[in-house]
Amino acid sequence: MQVGDKLRFNTGRGYTAEGQVIEAAITKISVDPDGFFDPVAHVEFNDLSRYIRHTVAVTTFDQASIMAEYDACRYLD
Repeated sequence: MQVGDKLRFNTGRGYTAEGQVIEAAITKISVDPDGFFDPVAHVEFNDLSRYIRHTVAVTTFDQASIMAEYDACRYLD
């Protein structure tokens, strides 16, 4: 997991005929200097189907983690 890593995925949700397409990229990594906590990735996502763009924080850079934060509206911005 590093700054610049990107994902593009389709959730399969029926917002458009093509589903729901999301693009995401890591813009920042926060690391606990004492090593007690896992690194946190700041991920900017762009929901191309619904024209929604936000930034979320995840400890695992994958579709499930990004969508969990998106669905819960836990945005950093």
